[in-house]
Amino acid sequence: YTGGTSCTISLEKLLDRAVQHAELIYRVSEESKLLFEEVLNSFGGVNLHVPSGTMCAPKTVSMSKSDIQQISDKWILHSVLILIQFWTDPLADLQASLENFENTSSALLNRSKWMSTKLTSLEQGVLVLVRQILGEGGLLLEAPEKTSDYIVSSDIESVRRGYSVIYCFRRDAH
Repeated sequence: YTGGTSCTISLEKLLDRAVQHAELIYRVSEESKLLFEEVLNSFGGVNLHVPSGTMCAPKTVSMSKSDIQQISDKWILHSVLILIQFWTDPLADLQASLENFENTSSALLNRSKWMSTKLTSLEQGVLVLVRQILGEGGLLLEAPEKTSDYIVSSDIESVRRGYSVIYCFRRDAH
């Protein structure tokens, strides 16, 4: 993206890059989930089996008959942007929480930082695509609700919340 005036890369290539970026974020989130499970072992093997749908708050997107008929690149990009913005704060909170754990591996810390950085980068790329498709006016979105205002009561509770975040993020990233 050059100087805010025009994009020298075709929309198809930009979209391909965004998809590749998202796929890479998913792979790293899968690795992070596995590394997080190692952290759980350091807490005495806390079992955090996640039955489908019990810990993940769903982020629904309207799929009425008229919406389905109007599915387009704009709608898909808008939906992706909502999902990205939904996960920005929880991943930042997860990273801060991991930094407080004594037994957190540097690999897990690095991956959580990487995911946050790449998610922000993906958001910027999607915004460029939206501006290119919709014109300079772009798409105005409401700021996402802050979903992570919780008080950490103990290391175990913090680990449970962290595992929930990484588990649900991995699911949504897929």
